[in-house]
Formats: sequence, structure tokens, C-alpha cells
Amino acid sequence: MSDGTFSKRCGCRDQRTKKPLGAQCPKLRRKDGSWHPDHGTYRYQMDLPASPRGERRLLRRSGFDTREAAVADRDHAKQLLSMAGKDKAVIEEMVTMLLEAKARAPLPDLEQARERVSVGVALDGGSTFAEYLSEWLKHVPVDPNTLRGYRTHVYRYLIPYLGHVKLGDFKLIHVQQLFTHLDERNETIIEARNSPDKAVRDSVRGVRTLSKATYRRIRATLSTAMTRAVSMQLAKENRVMMFKIHGGGRPKARVWTAERVAAWRATGAIPSPVMVWTPAQTAQFLDFVADDPLYALFHIIAMRGLRRGEAVGLRRMDLDLANYRMVIVNQIAQHGWEPVEKAPKTGAGDRVLALDDDSHYYLVVHLSRQNALRELRGDAWHDSGMVFTDTQGNAWHPAAVTDRFNALVKAADMPPIRLHDLRHGAASIAHASGSDIKSISSQLGHSGIAITADTYTEVFAEVDRDAANAAAAMIRRARDRSDWPMDLGPAYVEASEDSNAVD
Repeated sequence: MSDGTFSKRCGCRDQRTKKPLGAQCPKLRRKDGSWHPDHGTYRYQMDLPASPRGERRLLRRSGFDTREAAVADRDHAKQLLSMAGKDKAVIEEMVTMLLEAKARAPLPDLEQARERVSVGVALDGGSTFAEYLSEWLKHVPVDPNTLRGYRTHVYRYLIPYLGHVKLGDFKLIHVQQLFTHLDERNETIIEARNSPDKAVRDSVRGVRTLSKATYRRIRATLSTAMTRAVSMQLAKENRVMMFKIHGGGRPKARVWTAERVAAWRATGAIPSPVMVWTPAQTAQFLDFVADDPLYALFHIIAMRGLRRGEAVGLRRMDLDLANYRMVIVNQIAQHGWEPVEKAPKTGAGDRVLALDDDSHYYLVVHLSRQNALRELRGDAWHDSGMVFTDTQGNAWHPAAVTDRFNALVKAADMPPIRLHDLRHGAASIAHASGSDIKSISSQLGHSGIAITADTYTEVFAEVDRDAANAAAAMIRRARDRSDWPMDLGPAYVEASEDSNAVD
């Protein structure tokens, strides 16, 4: 590798022709022929490895104020080339990067280049996020519903804010900047909603702010994509994993206590996104819908805690009525609007549930009615194999079941819950009957008891009064509650006055 040659040039022009003088300017050299230190800038050119076809290639760099600076830049270029060793592919990549570098722009950092060579990452940083994520979406092995979420995150948030960043240049600061932008987006929407200008308020009509739960899903999408990039040696490490999103955890299930019901009737306020009926309220609803064609479906969700898709996708062959049990191995989920039959949500969702006598009875009656309807329809009946079908034998669309449930809740004048919250109520009922956390977690198909315990903290506390009373009964008192009248006694008034006295 040659040491290269150094020269100087300036921006002076010929006074007559106005053409640049470049290296021919007489001011560049002193009378003794040496370079004048106060005029022009240094440049150098250096031979690079020949092209695969044997063509000569030169690196030309200019704009240096001193010869020392030009020499240092030349040495930097030589060190970069030496990193490639004898690997022809890396040599070509390094030469291309040097030739494409702008004349006055700094050359790539030596340490960063050394890291990229060691792990096989592209020296120029490789693809941008916009290029990589668009290609990643074409091959990521997930179900259509998950892919739909990935697409939303990629095209709505990741590419707009990270699309210009190259994978090899990706740092933790970029993740932090992404979520700072999302915070600013939320603040802009809130400010617009509160604006006195109707046109400004209208500009964000229907636009939702992003919750912490959505932040976590966006982060998960980015992390999944980066894990793949690292495995393909397009990036050195997945720095997304270093970024934590605090606050806004899983919503707590709240119970519709008498006080909350009264407040809701007065103001319409719903305390939490996840509300649970008490066992008495569940019984009231089930009594109201007892004659509905989908009563058995609502009953087993309320009693055994099935998810909506698991109930809609329950097949006749997965019932073992002789042994009072059902096997949850199938569900019908929505991919957009399209219903899709697939396995349960998680591995823990694949489970066997015992049937109580009432649930068993209602399923037997339901299937008996279904058989009668099938005989009535004859050849017009579509045998979907599902336990819950419409009058033609087709599986119910999940959204149609939700709509029917919502209409029935409103007709029953019950405090509002979602169909999914009817499943949450099953946890309350199970706990009230004496089931432990692990059993309830298995019944609901949770992947761990931490999810169950965290989600149902208040639900479990609501039905723990008997246990609290049993504990209190262990303390035998000479004076009981009858010694505490509702009106203020003399001793209470006297003690209160003493505590308020000023010395």
C-alpha cells in the first residue's frame, strides 16, 4: 500500500478568465519553493487495492488546513484498509466506503469499524430501518393478526421516527428519542382537544393518544425486529432490550361494589377499563338471559372462565360430557374482521376444564336443542362441528357474540362490563368457592400465577370477607359491637375535646 502524495490547492480565480487556479496559484508556494503555510488547503491521493478486474483506484481527500492533518487522515484510511485483512469481500466493502466518503467528511470511526468487521456488520451501517423493516415484514413468521399489529407499529411509528437510521448506527439514544416523539405526539393531541378553537379540536377528532401498554407493544415489535437483525449480522446487538417503559402496567380488575354502581348511575363514570360483577350480579344477569339461544355460552364463560374465542371455537368433539369435562384446544379469533380458527392464545391456554353439574346440564340441553334444529333444517344445515352455532349451523362470528352480550347487559340494566370481563368474574367465583391462585390460574389459561394475582388483587379481596371474619373470631372479646352505639357517647366527646385542647 503506497504512502500517497500530498499537494495544495486554493479557491483563487484568474482575474481575466475567472477560472479557478487550483494547484497553479502562485500564492501557494514561497520563494524557496516550499508550501506557504497561510494560503490554500492540503490534499492527498493514495492508491487503493485494484478492482476485481485489475483497474487502478485512487482515494482523493482534500480540505485539510495543515499537512499534519492530511497525514493523519491518510493514516486513518490505511488503518481502515488494514482491518479488512485478506478477506476480498470486506476489502471491496472498505474500498467502496472510502471512495463514497465525501472529500471533507470525517472517515468512519476506527473502533466502530473494527467492531463491525469482527461481527460481520456492514461497514457503512447497512440498511436503513425503513429498508430493513419493510423487508422484515415480508418474512416474519407470525399469524396474520400479529402481523397486522406489526405493520401498524412499523408504518405508523417506527419508520416515521427511525426510518432514516442505519441498523449499524442504531443506539439506545434512538430508542429514547422514539418514545420522546411519541410522548410529544400525545401532548399535542391533548392540547388540541383542549383548544378553544373548534377547528383545532376537530383536527384530532377520533385520534387517540397512546397508552403505556401500546408503548410496550411498539417496543416489543422493534425488539423482535432487532433480534432478527442481530442474528443476520446486520446489527451488533439489540439495544432495544436496554430500554424500559415504566408505569401503566396491566389494568387492575375492579369490582362493581354498591358504591360504584350508585356513582355510575349518577354520573356514568366507569372506574376502570376492567370491571367485574360480584357473584350476585352475575347470577342476576344469568337469570335475565336464561331464555337466550346463547345462554349456555355465557354460562360457561361466567363459570369456567373461557375466553371469547375459546367459547365460540368450542367443538362438539372437544366435549367429554360422560366425564363432565371439556378440552380447550381450539379458538376462533378475529384477524381484522375475518374469523380464523386456530390454537389457543398461549401454551397454557391448551387445558382441560372440569364441568360443574349446572354447566354440564345447560350444555346437554343446548346440544339437544341444536340436534332438533339440525333435523328440522335437513340438508340446509351446515355442520360446522361447533357447540355454538347460528340457526344454519355456522359458527358464530366473535364480534356478533360481543354485540349480543352488550345488548343483553344494557337490557338487563346491569353495570357495564365487557364480555371478556365475564371471564374475569369466573376468577372471583372460583376464589369465593375456596380455589387457590394456582388452580384459578390454570382454569383461566394464564401463563403464570403472577398474572392472575396481579390482575385480580381487588377481586380476590372482595370475596375474602369470610376469611377476615374467621380471623377476627379468633379474638374473644368481653365487649362486643353492641358496646359501640352509632351515636356519640360521652367518653368519645370528652376524649375528642381533650385532644383539641391548647396548652
